[in-house]
Amino acid sequence: MYALGMGKATGKSARLNMRIDNEAHEFLRLAARDNGQDLTSFVLGSALDKARQIAYANSAIIVSSEAYSRMITEADAPGEYNQNLAQLLKSAAAAAATAKPAVGA
Repeated sequence: MYALGMGKATGKSARLNMRIDNEAHEFLRLAARDNGQDLTSFVLGSALDKARQIAYANSAIIVSSEAYSRMITEADAPGEYNQNLAQLLKSAAAAAATAKPAVGA
C-alpha cells in the first residue's frame, strides 16, 4: 500500500543521496533550470510523479465496460441462502446474548 502525506507534518528530515556522473548531473541541472526549478525540486518532482504512476498502476483494476456491467448485475442480484452461514450467525448471536459483561464495564 502506498501513502504520501498521510502522517504528521514533521518537516523535511529525511535525506536522499546518490552518486551520478558529471554528464548526467549537468543534464539534469540544465533541464531543471529550463523548467524553472532547482535541481532538488526537479529530481524529487520527477521521482514522485513516477512513483505515483507506479502506485496507481499497482492499485487500479481496469476492466472492459462489458465486464463492469456484468459485475454490477451480479452484485445487485440477490445472493443464495447459505445454511451454514445462517447457523453460524445464529450461534454467535446466542453466545453474545448469554455472555457475562466484563468486570468494570
